[in-house]
Amino acid sequence: MVLFWSTIILLNIGAFVIPKNLPTWQLYATSVFAVLFQQVVDNYFDFEWDLYGYFEKGVDGFMGLVYIFGIFPAANIIFLTGWQGVVKKSAGRKISYLVMWVILASAYEHFAVQSGFLYYNGWQLLYSTMEYPVIFLVLIVNLIILQRLSRGVRT
Repeated sequence: MVLFWSTIILLNIGAFVIPKNLPTWQLYATSVFAVLFQQVVDNYFDFEWDLYGYFEKGVDGFMGLVYIFGIFPAANIIFLTGWQGVVKKSAGRKISYLVMWVILASAYEHFAVQSGFLYYNGWQLLYSTMEYPVIFLVLIVNLIILQRLSRGVRT
């Protein structure tokens, strides 16, 4: 549980102190989307197909809420704030940024399994490593849609 609580504290401090280059409303809207997206994905992978889960089998209760709201909004803010720093850079820089996040997320997942607050039941870290680029791209596309909507551009 040390990893669990340390992650929540460090990510939220990081999300609070990082220089923001996105309006607050976009950070809020993308964070709400990140939580919703995570819930939809987990609804299938955790509850429907029972491939992995958090803490114990079944509904996670209060600790699940702490996990969802303690980690995903903060990670989303840090990821998208950093993305805004590379969005106008070369394709290589953008790919490098995404690869760095996939490596970080995969490494974190490995340690989460080792520490016991995430368990596999037929799932493998390799699956997550293939899934993370899609997840990060969905977060980026959501941000792009919000930015276009705020400019009055039809998507």
